Amino acid sequence: MDMDTSKLHWGHQEYNLGEFAEKFKNSFPKIINVTVGFLGQQELDSISSSTHIMVHSLLCQQRAVFESKHGKVLSLPVTISTVGFYIIRNDRREGPPISLQAILESNPLPVIIQPITPLVLPWLSGGHRLDTLTITRTYEEQLLIGFPFSSKGILSRHTPLVLPMYMKEVRIALAEGLEGLDQGQFEDACATLGGQIDELGLRNLFIFQEVPSNLRDLSVAQVCSCLRLLNLDQYCQAFEREQIDGDLLYTVEPSMMRETLGMESLHVGKLLRFREGWRPLLGSSGAEQVG
Repeated sequence: MDMDTSKLHWGHQEYNLGEFAEKFKNSFPKIINVTVGFLGQQELDSISSSTHIMVHSLLCQQRAVFESKHGKVLSLPVTISTVGFYIIRNDRREGPPISLQAILESNPLPVIIQPITPLVLPWLSGGHRLDTLTITRTYEEQLLIGFPFSSKGILSRHTPLVLPMYMKEVRIALAEGLEGLDQGQFEDACATLGGQIDELGLRNLFIFQEVPSNLRDLSVAQVCSCLRLLNLDQYCQAFEREQIDGDLLYTVEPSMMRETLGMESLHVGKLLRFREGWRPLLGSSGAEQVG
């Protein structure tokens, strides 16, 4: 079944993603309306206001961070099983393809890998083919998994939306009923929609992030995303506390980074270089040309 979202009754309280996840983590699925959206660094990393979503589940995932030779940064769940990878050493494939989890269990990072078949990303500029990747680190992240409704109330069952907790600006309202149904019938209708979702579709979720050359237009949350990509996520709380967005970032002096934000000298230098346009070069140029 689908649902006429124009007849939904919305609650007056708004939640950020963390508040919503904590309050309703044991009672999904829930239907929400995005009242304040999030503009990320690309379409896949954004969510529009007035989007109606059936939130299906809360995932706590161990993910691996990759960088491609095109400068794309992406993350994949460590347990992904539909893609096999070759380990690349000295510009050559080493052994048969194995799972990402097996690679991480037996190799120190960073490590250069190749998927059996290049990953094609048609929604990114130029439709990049990712054939050689460098795994830089792993991290744990909480993600709300949802499925959007079309303007006609049709649930897009095969198009999951990923709502990571770093989208701190997002605000959502909860659907509390549907015209013509009592509370029990509405809850049954939500449960029916949730039961139609194919669980296998939740296992292979990609989150892609592209670091822009100009940081001045970034929000506070996006600046913190850059810190995570630089492996400086221990400073995110300080940057959020001081509300340092992209424009303000360019005015923060090294002494302020050390004394106010508590940054170590090496990390100060790293962030200053990043601010000036430096990006980490991971792996050798020869290895990037494998394939």
